[in-house]
Amino acid sequence: MNELDKLQELLARLPGIGPRQARRFAYFFMNVSQDYVDQIVDALGVLRSNKFHCQSCNRIYFRTHKHHDASVCPTCLDTTRDASKILLVAKQADYENVLASGFWDGHFFILGRTVRLSDKNPENSLPIALFRQRINDFELKEIVMGLPLNPEGEYTGNIIEDAIADLTKSQSLVISHLARGLSVGSELEYSDPQTIQAALDNRS
Repeated sequence: MNELDKLQELLARLPGIGPRQARRFAYFFMNVSQDYVDQIVDALGVLRSNKFHCQSCNRIYFRTHKHHDASVCPTCLDTTRDASKILLVAKQADYENVLASGFWDGHFFILGRTVRLSDKNPENSLPIALFRQRINDFELKEIVMGLPLNPEGEYTGNIIEDAIADLTKSQSLVISHLARGLSVGSELEYSDPQTIQAALDNRS
């Protein structure tokens, strides 16, 4: 395997990139200026060194000068958000889309993934301990399940609900689900603001 083939193989691991696209990108990087390549390498280095996991919501964030000493992200530090309710989502892209819609004023928790139906020990691949700690640390009244409306999303939701059943019972927490304004199989990441608003407003 030569250097071009190796680069193609690495690029093909990117989400949504197939072998042909990876090959085109590899040729692009082979012919582009060294300065451009150096900028990408530097940006990737900064990206990797400046990313942190929020100890409250589990999302990846980048510390700014204002929040450089914080162990939680700016969204979790936002005192204008309603701390009595939390929206549980699967991916960071879901969080970003809901936040951008402006229709959710509560807090978030990002699982990082959904569980495959074939997983042997699904509980071990989810940040359940951190989520339980998040519930204990705040006076929550409602947990909104914002997971994908597909078999994996429902399976993951059931695992989470079972894992926190003792807390929801002892703390009289309400667990609600996004309304079916989201079509079956759809994901928050690709939903428009109006659909997100309808799903949140009509949760049950």
